[in-house]
Amino acid sequence: MENAVKPILSAILALSFLGCGAAAAQDARGGAAAPAAAEKWLKLVDAGDYAGAWNTSSADVRANHSKFFWTTLIGGVRLPLGEARSRSLKSAVPKAEGSRVALEYASRFEKDKQARETVTAARDKDGAWRVTGYSIDATTDR
Repeated sequence: MENAVKPILSAILALSFLGCGAAAAQDARGGAAAPAAAEKWLKLVDAGDYAGAWNTSSADVRANHSKFFWTTLIGGVRLPLGEARSRSLKSAVPKAEGSRVALEYASRFEKDKQARETVTAARDKDGAWRVTGYSIDATTDR
C-alpha cells in the first residue's frame, strides 16, 4: 500500500467510530477492565481475526458498520505492517466525561519499527467494556 494512502485509511478508521453513541458512565474510568478489553481485542487483530474483532466490538460499532466494511478497512491498515512484535501501554486517558477511555500503545511491527496505536474502549449497553475505536500512526518506510 502506498505510504500516502495509509494515513488516509487510518484516519477513516478512526473517524468511522466517532458517530457511535456514548456508553453508560457507570464505573466510567474502566479500571483494569478497559485495558483488558482493548488487549483482548488487539490480540484478535494481531492474529488477523478481523471478523472476531468486529464481533467483540461495541454494540454501536456492530450496528453502524458491517462486518465486511470493518474487515476490509482494518485489513487494509494492518496487513501492510506485518506481524505485531511488541506493544506497551503508554497512557489511559478518560474521554467523553469519563464514559470512554483512550488507551495509547507504543507498538512495533515486522515492517514498522515505531508505531502508535490508540484503542478507545467504552462501557457497552450490557455493562461490559468493549472497543469503540482504533487508529494507528504508522508508516512502512522508516
